[in-house]
Amino acid sequence: ETALSYYQKAIDIDPDDTEGLFRKAHVLEFLGRKEEASKIYNRAYSLDPNNPYILIALGNQLASEGKMQEAFEAYKKAADNPDASNNVRAEALTAASIVRTAQVIHMEEAISLAKAAVEQDPRFSPGLAQYANVMFLNGDAKTAGEYIGRAIQANPRISKNYNLTAQMLRYNKRYGDAINYQKEAIIRVTSDNTLLGPAQMKEAQAFYTYDLARTYDMSGLKVDIIPLLSKAVQINPNLKTTLKNDFEKHGLFKTLGKDQRFITLLE
Repeated sequence: ETALSYYQKAIDIDPDDTEGLFRKAHVLEFLGRKEEASKIYNRAYSLDPNNPYILIALGNQLASEGKMQEAFEAYKKAADNPDASNNVRAEALTAASIVRTAQVIHMEEAISLAKAAVEQDPRFSPGLAQYANVMFLNGDAKTAGEYIGRAIQANPRISKNYNLTAQMLRYNKRYGDAINYQKEAIIRVTSDNTLLGPAQMKEAQAFYTYDLARTYDMSGLKVDIIPLLSKAVQINPNLKTTLKNDFEKHGLFKTLGKDQRFITLLE
Protein backbone atom coordinates (compact mmCIF):
# COMPACT_ATOMS: atom_id res chain seq x y z
CA GLU A 1 0.00 0.00 0.00
CA THR A 2 2.85 2.39 0.81
CA ALA A 3 4.63 1.54 -2.43
CA LEU A 4 1.38 2.11 -4.33
CA SER A 5 1.06 5.61 -2.90
CA TYR A 6 4.56 6.54 -4.09
CA TYR A 7 3.99 5.16 -7.59
CA GLN A 8 0.74 7.10 -7.75
CA LYS A 9 2.59 10.30 -6.83
CA ALA A 10 5.09 9.60 -9.61
CA ILE A 11 2.25 9.14 -12.11
CA ASP A 12 0.57 12.33 -10.89
CA ILE A 13 3.76 14.18 -11.83
CA ASP A 14 4.04 12.41 -15.20
CA PRO A 15 0.92 10.50 -16.34
CA ASP A 16 2.86 9.03 -19.27
CA ASP A 17 5.71 7.60 -17.20
CA THR A 18 5.66 3.97 -18.39
CA GLU A 19 7.93 2.72 -15.61
CA GLY A 20 5.67 4.27 -12.98
CA LEU A 21 2.59 2.80 -14.66
CA PHE A 22 4.20 -0.64 -14.91
CA ARG A 23 5.27 -0.65 -11.28
CA LYS A 24 1.90 0.61 -10.07
CA ALA A 25 0.20 -2.22 -11.98
CA HIS A 26 2.65 -4.74 -10.51
CA VAL A 27 1.85 -3.57 -6.98
CA LEU A 28 -1.86 -3.81 -7.72
CA GLU A 29 -1.29 -7.44 -8.72
CA PHE A 30 0.32 -8.13 -5.34
CA LEU A 31 -2.74 -6.55 -3.72
CA GLY A 32 -5.06 -8.80 -5.72
CA ARG A 33 -6.57 -5.92 -7.72
CA LYS A 34 -6.17 -7.64 -11.10
CA GLU A 35 -8.71 -5.67 -13.13
CA GLU A 36 -7.11 -2.34 -12.17
CA ALA A 37 -3.67 -3.75 -12.88
CA SER A 38 -4.80 -4.97 -16.30
CA LYS A 39 -6.05 -1.53 -17.35
CA ILE A 40 -2.79 0.12 -16.29
CA TYR A 41 -0.65 -2.51 -18.01
CA ASN A 42 -2.65 -1.88 -21.21
CA ARG A 43 -2.05 1.86 -20.92
CA ALA A 44 1.67 1.31 -20.36
CA TYR A 45 1.75 -0.96 -23.41
CA SER A 46 0.02 1.66 -25.57
CA LEU A 47 2.76 4.14 -24.60
CA ASP A 48 5.71 1.75 -24.96
CA PRO A 49 4.78 -1.39 -26.96
CA ASN A 50 8.36 -2.65 -27.14
CA ASN A 51 9.14 -2.54 -23.42
CA PRO A 52 10.05 -6.14 -22.45
CA TYR A 53 8.83 -5.78 -18.84
CA ILE A 54 5.44 -4.57 -20.06
CA LEU A 55 5.30 -7.29 -22.71
CA ILE A 56 5.94 -10.01 -20.12
CA ALA A 57 3.22 -8.57 -17.87
CA LEU A 58 0.85 -8.40 -20.85
CA GLY A 59 1.71 -12.01 -21.72
CA ASN A 60 0.95 -13.10 -18.16
CA GLN A 61 -2.40 -11.34 -18.35
CA LEU A 62 -3.27 -12.95 -21.68
CA ALA A 63 -2.21 -16.41 -20.47
CA SER A 64 -4.42 -16.08 -17.38
CA GLU A 65 -7.32 -15.34 -19.76
CA GLY A 66 -6.57 -18.47 -21.80
CA LYS A 67 -5.31 -16.50 -24.82
CA MET A 68 -2.23 -18.66 -25.18
CA GLN A 69 -1.14 -17.76 -28.71
CA GLU A 70 -1.38 -14.03 -28.00
CA ALA A 71 0.52 -14.56 -24.74
CA PHE A 72 3.23 -16.48 -26.61
CA GLU A 73 3.61 -13.65 -29.13
CA ALA A 74 4.00 -11.09 -26.32
CA TYR A 75 6.68 -13.19 -24.61
CA LYS A 76 8.55 -13.75 -27.88
CA LYS A 77 8.47 -10.05 -28.69
CA ALA A 78 9.98 -9.35 -25.25
CA ALA A 79 12.67 -11.99 -25.76
CA ASP A 80 13.55 -10.61 -29.19
CA ASN A 81 14.08 -7.06 -27.91
CA PRO A 82 17.82 -6.38 -28.36
CA ASP A 83 17.80 -3.95 -25.43
CA ALA A 84 16.47 -6.52 -22.94
CA SER A 85 18.90 -7.77 -20.30
CA ASN A 86 19.88 -11.44 -20.21
CA ASN A 87 17.73 -11.96 -17.12
CA VAL A 88 14.64 -10.40 -18.70
CA ARG A 89 15.20 -12.32 -21.93
CA ALA A 90 15.50 -15.53 -19.89
CA GLU A 91 12.21 -14.73 -18.14
CA ALA A 92 10.44 -14.11 -21.45
CA LEU A 93 11.83 -17.28 -23.04
CA THR A 94 10.83 -19.32 -19.99
CA ALA A 95 7.28 -17.97 -20.14
CA ALA A 96 7.10 -18.69 -23.89
CA SER A 97 8.29 -22.26 -23.23
CA ILE A 98 5.62 -22.75 -20.56
CA VAL A 99 2.94 -21.65 -23.04
CA ARG A 100 4.24 -24.04 -25.69
CA THR A 101 4.30 -26.85 -23.11
CA ALA A 102 0.66 -26.17 -22.27
CA GLN A 103 -0.21 -26.33 -25.97
CA VAL A 104 1.27 -29.89 -26.06
CA ILE A 105 1.76 -30.06 -29.83
CA HIS A 106 4.70 -27.66 -29.65
CA MET A 107 6.94 -29.65 -27.28
CA GLU A 108 10.04 -29.46 -29.47
CA GLU A 109 9.78 -25.67 -29.51
CA ALA A 110 9.11 -25.67 -25.75
CA ILE A 111 12.39 -27.54 -25.21
CA SER A 112 14.28 -25.19 -27.52
CA LEU A 113 12.90 -22.10 -25.77
CA ALA A 114 13.69 -23.46 -22.29
CA LYS A 115 17.23 -24.31 -23.36
CA ALA A 116 17.65 -20.79 -24.76
CA ALA A 117 16.43 -19.35 -21.44
CA VAL A 118 19.08 -21.32 -19.54
CA GLU A 119 21.75 -20.16 -22.00
CA GLN A 120 20.70 -16.54 -21.49
CA ASP A 121 20.91 -16.75 -17.70
CA PRO A 122 22.25 -20.00 -16.17
CA ARG A 123 21.25 -18.77 -12.69
CA PHE A 124 17.61 -17.97 -13.49
CA SER A 125 15.79 -20.54 -11.38
CA PRO A 126 12.43 -20.59 -13.24
CA GLY A 127 14.30 -21.16 -16.51
CA LEU A 128 16.25 -24.07 -15.04
CA ALA A 129 13.04 -25.55 -13.62
CA GLN A 130 11.19 -25.23 -16.93
CA TYR A 131 14.04 -26.93 -18.77
CA ALA A 132 13.89 -29.72 -16.16
CA ASN A 133 10.12 -29.98 -16.70
CA VAL A 134 10.24 -30.25 -20.48
CA MET A 135 13.11 -32.75 -20.37
CA PHE A 136 11.15 -34.85 -17.87
CA LEU A 137 8.09 -34.75 -20.14
CA ASN A 138 10.39 -35.73 -23.01
CA GLY A 139 11.54 -38.82 -21.10
CA ASP A 140 15.01 -37.63 -20.07
CA ALA A 141 14.79 -38.13 -16.30
CA LYS A 142 18.54 -37.79 -15.75
CA THR A 143 18.77 -34.30 -17.28
CA ALA A 144 15.50 -33.31 -15.58
CA GLY A 145 16.88 -34.30 -12.18
CA GLU A 146 20.10 -32.37 -12.76
CA TYR A 147 18.34 -29.15 -13.77
CA ILE A 148 15.65 -29.18 -11.08
CA GLY A 149 18.48 -29.55 -8.57
CA ARG A 150 20.21 -26.54 -10.10
CA ALA A 151 16.93 -24.60 -10.00
CA ILE A 152 16.51 -25.21 -6.26
CA GLN A 153 20.13 -24.28 -5.63
CA ALA A 154 19.76 -21.05 -7.63
CA ASN A 155 16.71 -19.96 -5.58
CA PRO A 156 15.72 -22.19 -2.64
CA ARG A 157 12.63 -20.06 -1.95
CA ILE A 158 10.61 -21.09 -5.03
CA SER A 159 8.07 -23.57 -3.68
CA LYS A 160 6.88 -25.08 -6.96
CA ASN A 161 10.39 -26.40 -7.71
CA TYR A 162 10.08 -28.70 -4.69
CA ASN A 163 6.69 -29.91 -5.86
CA LEU A 164 8.02 -30.50 -9.37
CA THR A 165 10.85 -32.56 -7.86
CA ALA A 166 8.23 -34.52 -5.90
CA GLN A 167 6.25 -35.24 -9.06
CA MET A 168 9.38 -36.59 -10.76
CA LEU A 169 10.14 -38.78 -7.75
CA ARG A 170 6.54 -39.98 -7.60
CA TYR A 171 6.66 -40.98 -11.24
CA ASN A 172 9.65 -43.18 -10.37
CA LYS A 173 7.70 -44.58 -7.38
CA ARG A 174 10.06 -43.02 -4.85
CA TYR A 175 7.08 -42.08 -2.71
CA GLY A 176 8.91 -41.39 0.55
CA ASP A 177 11.24 -38.86 -1.07
CA ALA A 178 8.34 -37.34 -3.00
CA ILE A 179 6.35 -36.83 0.22
CA ASN A 180 9.29 -35.07 1.87
CA TYR A 181 9.68 -32.68 -1.06
CA GLN A 182 5.96 -31.90 -1.14
CA LYS A 183 5.98 -31.12 2.56
CA GLU A 184 8.92 -28.81 1.88
CA ALA A 185 6.94 -27.12 -0.91
CA ILE A 186 4.12 -26.35 1.53
CA ILE A 187 6.57 -24.92 4.05
CA ARG A 188 8.26 -22.73 1.42
CA VAL A 189 5.02 -21.06 0.24
CA THR A 190 5.15 -18.27 2.83
CA SER A 191 8.66 -17.19 1.81
CA ASP A 192 8.24 -17.72 -1.95
CA ASN A 193 9.23 -14.44 -3.62
CA THR A 194 7.70 -15.47 -6.98
CA LEU A 195 4.12 -15.62 -5.69
CA LEU A 196 2.10 -12.42 -6.10
CA GLY A 197 0.48 -11.85 -2.74
CA PRO A 198 -1.74 -13.84 -0.36
CA ALA A 199 -4.20 -15.09 -3.01
CA GLN A 200 -1.51 -16.87 -5.04
CA MET A 201 0.08 -18.19 -1.87
CA LYS A 202 -3.23 -19.78 -0.82
CA GLU A 203 -3.70 -21.33 -4.26
CA ALA A 204 -0.18 -22.79 -4.15
CA GLN A 205 -0.64 -24.11 -0.62
CA ALA A 206 -3.95 -25.74 -1.60
CA PHE A 207 -2.46 -27.39 -4.70
CA TYR A 208 0.62 -28.74 -2.89
CA THR A 209 -1.58 -30.07 -0.08
CA TYR A 210 -3.84 -31.78 -2.58
CA ASP A 211 -0.88 -33.18 -4.50
CA LEU A 212 0.58 -34.52 -1.26
CA ALA A 213 -2.69 -36.42 -0.70
CA ARG A 214 -2.35 -37.83 -4.23
CA THR A 215 1.14 -39.09 -3.44
CA TYR A 216 0.00 -40.75 -0.22
CA ASP A 217 -2.83 -42.41 -2.14
CA MET A 218 -0.48 -43.72 -4.85
CA SER A 219 2.05 -44.92 -2.30
CA GLY A 220 -0.33 -47.36 -0.61
CA LEU A 221 0.75 -46.08 2.80
CA LYS A 222 -1.97 -46.36 5.43
CA VAL A 223 -2.39 -42.65 6.09
CA ASP A 224 -5.67 -40.82 6.65
CA ILE A 225 -5.60 -38.33 3.76
CA ILE A 226 -9.15 -37.00 4.23
CA PRO A 227 -7.89 -34.08 6.38
CA LEU A 228 -5.40 -33.14 3.63
CA LEU A 229 -8.10 -33.25 0.95
CA SER A 230 -10.51 -31.30 3.13
CA LYS A 231 -7.91 -28.62 3.84
CA ALA A 232 -7.01 -28.29 0.15
CA VAL A 233 -10.65 -27.91 -0.92
CA GLN A 234 -11.36 -25.52 1.94
CA ILE A 235 -8.50 -23.25 0.85
CA ASN A 236 -9.37 -23.51 -2.86
CA PRO A 237 -12.93 -24.78 -3.57
CA ASN A 238 -12.05 -25.10 -7.29
CA LEU A 239 -10.04 -28.21 -6.40
CA LYS A 240 -13.30 -30.07 -5.78
CA THR A 241 -13.65 -30.47 -9.56
CA THR A 242 -10.11 -31.87 -9.74
CA LEU A 243 -10.92 -34.25 -6.90
CA LYS A 244 -14.04 -35.52 -8.66
CA ASN A 245 -12.13 -36.07 -11.90
CA ASP A 246 -9.29 -37.88 -10.13
CA PHE A 247 -11.78 -40.16 -8.40
CA GLU A 248 -14.25 -40.77 -11.22
CA LYS A 249 -11.97 -40.69 -14.30
CA HIS A 250 -8.41 -41.35 -13.19
CA GLY A 251 -8.90 -44.06 -10.58
CA LEU A 252 -7.40 -42.22 -7.63
CA PHE A 253 -8.74 -42.34 -4.06
CA LYS A 254 -10.71 -45.55 -4.76
CA THR A 255 -10.12 -46.84 -1.22
CA LEU A 256 -12.05 -43.83 0.06
CA GLY A 257 -15.18 -44.50 -1.98
CA LYS A 258 -17.15 -45.80 1.01
CA ASP A 259 -15.84 -43.24 3.52
CA GLN A 260 -18.71 -40.89 4.40
CA ARG A 261 -16.26 -38.02 4.95
CA PHE A 262 -15.03 -38.45 1.38
CA ILE A 263 -18.56 -38.72 -0.01
CA THR A 264 -19.47 -35.49 1.77
CA LEU A 265 -16.35 -33.82 0.38
CA LEU A 266 -17.39 -34.71 -3.18
CA GLU A 267 -20.89 -33.23 -2.79
